Amino acid sequence: MKPSILFYLTLALIPAFCAQAHAQAPQAPSSYADENLRAVSYLGMISAWRQQPAIVARLCEPVDPSGAAGRKAVYDAWASNNRETLAKIDVYVRELAPRLMPAKTADPLKEMDNFVLEGVNSAIGAMPAEQKLRLCQNYRNLPMVSTEKTRSVTNEAFADLEKWKRAHPK
Repeated sequence: MKPSILFYLTLALIPAFCAQAHAQAPQAPSSYADENLRAVSYLGMISAWRQQPAIVARLCEPVDPSGAAGRKAVYDAWASNNRETLAKIDVYVRELAPRLMPAKTADPLKEMDNFVLEGVNSAIGAMPAEQKLRLCQNYRNLPMVSTEKTRSVTNEAFADLEKWKRAHPK
């Protein structure tokens, strides 16, 4: 099965988080900077996985209004099945984003959400109309709404972020 556009979109957001962290990182030994970039990458990845299903569903409303109820049902089921994981992502972002990246706002979760929103809006906004329609019509089959895929991605990220927290206590 060919990876979806959202799979590539998720991968596209990660380098942006890394570049932002690298540009803002103080001069430090390479291993410290590498550890921080890895932690920022995971933080960005889990934030993107948390936000993309809702963002894409909203962006699809004007493109495919007849599929809105189906996308809402898929999203609601995904959110319900992943309630604990989604809450855990919020905790990690609120705790670690201020330690890893200089904040532009008082709310690191909102800042991360806005960054993901901008990336998704930009990627989907650049798609031709027929590609947007296909994306919206295939929402149910996108990897981002797969509970199994979400858990495998987030479990790896959580393990790495815990390792970073132990290595860099407050």
